[in-house]
Amino acid sequence: MLEATDLTKTYVTAQGPWRAVDNVSFRIEEGEFFTLLGPSGCGKTTTLRCVAGLEMPDAGRIAIGAQPVFDGAARLAVPANRRDLGMVFQSYAVWPHMTVLRNVSFPLEVHGASRAEAEAGARKALGLVGLAHLADRPATLLSGGQQQRVALARAIVRPVRLLLFDEPLSNLDAELRVQMRAELRDLQQRLRATSVYVTHDQEEAMGLSDRIAVMRAGRIVEVGTPDALYLRPRHPFTARFVGQAELMPARVLSRDGGAALVDTPVGTLSAADSLVEAGQEAGLLVRPEHVELLDGGAAPATNTLDGRVLSVAFLGKLADHEVAVAGHRLRVQTLSTARRRVGDAVRVHLPPARCIVLPVDAGR
Repeated sequence: MLEATDLTKTYVTAQGPWRAVDNVSFRIEEGEFFTLLGPSGCGKTTTLRCVAGLEMPDAGRIAIGAQPVFDGAARLAVPANRRDLGMVFQSYAVWPHMTVLRNVSFPLEVHGASRAEAEAGARKALGLVGLAHLADRPATLLSGGQQQRVALARAIVRPVRLLLFDEPLSNLDAELRVQMRAELRDLQQRLRATSVYVTHDQEEAMGLSDRIAVMRAGRIVEVGTPDALYLRPRHPFTARFVGQAELMPARVLSRDGGAALVDTPVGTLSAADSLVEAGQEAGLLVRPEHVELLDGGAAPATNTLDGRVLSVAFLGKLADHEVAVAGHRLRVQTLSTARRRVGDAVRVHLPPARCIVLPVDAGR
């Protein structure tokens, strides 16, 4: 439905040329919720603005459905207002001199609808986002969450082929972000709207997306479903950025199919998933919440180690432990009801099925 091929965008700065988007390619299917995820400055918003027609790429191609809207080789660039899309900005961009109804009806009037038709369409869109009762209220009297709903209603007030979201929840408080995330996903599924979403918030991306493209330094590092990127990342940057993880230095001793035996600072460990061949340096990924603190009794023979708790941080639902194992500091998360005390001797188990051997990140 949306296809971007070899997109490149370079800015000229006082320090010289800076390539914000570096040969980025991806394809999004009809009705899919696709997220560009990455740290600040990685090129995700610039990529979105290129799709929207708000930035002109230096090279590449963008097609919405069968229609090319940008082709650097053919010198084609369709203006933003003719790309048949809706966009929700981080800043809401609600017009303060208009009522809620006029904010939402105005795009329909611009596209030729009568005042009555535009207001009827706007009331329907406001009903979808739960603001029909505020239609006549001045936009300046709305809360942040309500203003974001107005911006969303304005984006969906007319049928469009593509919805674009540029960090629309980042200005909201934590509780409202969670609420709006659920509402946004529910609305997208009801409309079956093909959507491209930009965020630096991993939890937000995981909760909203069908697929996620992880970006770094202007390039896409990895694309996958939320569970695949979290449980089976293929790149060390993805492992560190999506969720919480530190990669333990390792060397692959042997490999049998996808499994491997690795030498680490805490001893020899088994991993069920290895992307690295025998004899090579690597990083061992096991997420803190996957490490088990054993309560006694028979312990698994593989990947069970003795340690001592160095620190404990109470995080509400979870407790974050730092455990010394053979001179290495290992992070372990448990439910707060199962937290240990500083100084406790513990047995730590790293389930082989949760251990992934990844290549060394040369670009870190």
